[in-house]
Amino acid sequence: MLLLTIAHKGEAQEFLKRSFTQPADYHFSGVYRDGDDILLLTGEGIENAILRTSSVLTYFGIKIDRVLNMGIAGALDPRLQINQIYGIRKVFCENEIERENSFILCKETHSKIDCVTAKKPVSDPDYAASLKQLAPIVDRELWGVGFSCVNFKIPFKSYKLISDDASNNKDHNEIKTKASYYSKHLYDFYKNLSLTKDSW
Repeated sequence: MLLLTIAHKGEAQEFLKRSFTQPADYHFSGVYRDGDDILLLTGEGIENAILRTSSVLTYFGIKIDRVLNMGIAGALDPRLQINQIYGIRKVFCENEIERENSFILCKETHSKIDCVTAKKPVSDPDYAASLKQLAPIVDRELWGVGFSCVNFKIPFKSYKLISDDASNNKDHNEIKTKASYYSKHLYDFYKNLSLTKDSW
């Protein structure tokens, strides 16, 4: 069974329209089914991602054998292309770099791109510059999803669509207006992925 995690309903709208059409019988909202597979809306932030992902992994137990995270993210490196989707090699957590084993490896063996999960929205160039020392892509939930997967010994992959230049202090409302486009782009990419257990 696959668990697909996406932060927000806006990013997930195409998935909810075309595949994960049935709300799951679960004790909080934001969990949907497509046959045996599950879609979880994690919400924004590391804590939400850990709590909601861990809850679903606990409830479904060994039935879930792989996890896929998808969603939009910001570029911290100008060489990354806007609207391009990148597989993530490993994910760092802001302020965790001093710890041993501070990053979490994803199962995307062909990627050379890393991501850092920020503890707050990236809203100024100085903050973006500090995060860029860790990785060229920034998001708000991947490390939390990865942390849960490591604890449950479940392999996971992640693919991020670059929505904007995170160091440019862009209006986040503009990103929200493009949610439908981002969701369709992510969904088309998802449908072309190999999602079998053997591919993990």
